[in-house]
Amino acid sequence: MSKAEYRRSVFTFLDILGFRDIVQTRDATTIKELLDRLHREAKPDPKSAELLEMEFLTFSDSTVRSSPIDSVSNKKFPSGILWNEIHFLVHLQFRLIQGGYLIRGGMTIGDIYISDGMVFGPAIVQAYKLENEFANYPRIVIDPDVLTAWEREPLLRFHEPDDEWEYIQRVIRRDSDGLYFIDYLSGMMG
Repeated sequence: MSKAEYRRSVFTFLDILGFRDIVQTRDATTIKELLDRLHREAKPDPKSAELLEMEFLTFSDSTVRSSPIDSVSNKKFPSGILWNEIHFLVHLQFRLIQGGYLIRGGMTIGDIYISDGMVFGPAIVQAYKLENEFANYPRIVIDPDVLTAWEREPLLRFHEPDDEWEYIQRVIRRDSDGLYFIDYLSGMMG
């Protein structure tokens, strides 16, 4: 038996808001088309996925995306993997809303095992908790520890924190509950 190891990663858990109602009111063909679209839109492009050792998995109406911080490419040339994930999610939310579908989710940084259709670890527990407890409407909540880690860990950035913060603050917003979320509307307007 091969040894399983966690990888510290930028990890996002997403699902379709109101999927239970969709299942109860739509036919199987419509639901499959929606899930195919979610899968297509949320899947990282093959070149980036290979270069950054990204993992991606869908099950039912849920999708997980994982970008290991210690990928060979990122250690050699830090590419701003946190910014890249946030930027990708801005566009994903916008593309899905154009089709009439809303998503919600949670983003964290933590240990995850994802391989051969299996995913487990503290990162999925945390991201799911954020999605389940705090994303009660269409928003992707950012774990408060993410921005702290981003400031401290150069492998999460492509610039110095002050310079990169200018990009990030354009597409995230702090909500009335004190949590940051990805603001796809501002992101698409800016």
